[in-house]
Amino acid sequence: MFRERYPRELFQDIRTLGMVVELYQDGIYYIKGKIPFQTQIIVTNQLNQQKHESLRVLSQKLIEEDARNFLKRWRF
Repeated sequence: MFRERYPRELFQDIRTLGMVVELYQDGIYYIKGKIPFQTQIIVTNQLNQQKHESLRVLSQKLIEEDARNFLKRWRF
């Protein structure tokens, strides 16, 4: 799941259901516990600009610099 901002209420609900929200890297959260499949929640405004440029371009609020860097890197 991709989110622009930190989903505070969603994470509270997940914890209330007995699951764990684990920060994996900046902006990447794993949901663990009573869930039948691996789940990640990506918070695009928290992602590292250099490490996760391909994920940052999926944001609804795409920054021009991120788009240019992505296009340069992948030569579109």
